[in-house]
Amino acid sequence: MSFTKAFIPAVLLSLSLIGCGDALEKSQDSARVNNQTEQLEEQLTVINELATNEERENALLRAIRSEVGGPTASSVEHCKLVGLGYRPCGGPDRFLLYSTETTNEQLLLGLVERYNNMVRQRVNESGMMGTCEVLPEPGLLLRGNVCVTASKAEM
Repeated sequence: MSFTKAFIPAVLLSLSLIGCGDALEKSQDSARVNNQTEQLEEQLTVINELATNEERENALLRAIRSEVGGPTASSVEHCKLVGLGYRPCGGPDRFLLYSTETTNEQLLLGLVERYNNMVRQRVNESGMMGTCEVLPEPGLLLRGNVCVTASKAEM
């Protein structure tokens, strides 16, 4: 058998196995997302059963922190910020740093939206006043494969 005749089937077999690997990886990613979604639904059920709004806010904040985990990334493009909380004059109370490589972004943003709405409602109902300072959004850097915030001067 010539080299070409033996080489072509070997290449085709390799390519087909790569395709199977991609399908398996996508299936595993889908299963992981489904599992995380189920966990989130369970957490939200527990949170809704808590007695006070303060307990619900604290439980949501714990779920948010758990979802973020350690914001590690292979490049700074995977580092992101989301506004967390609510100030009486508007805008977030702080910014939360996360990595799209280690965080299910859709789950996180859903939790953050729910938390922010609860805090906004509490602030509005209480008539709380503030200094109306606007927080500047920090810049993002990657140090040792960990996302970190930085002032614009450090960038």
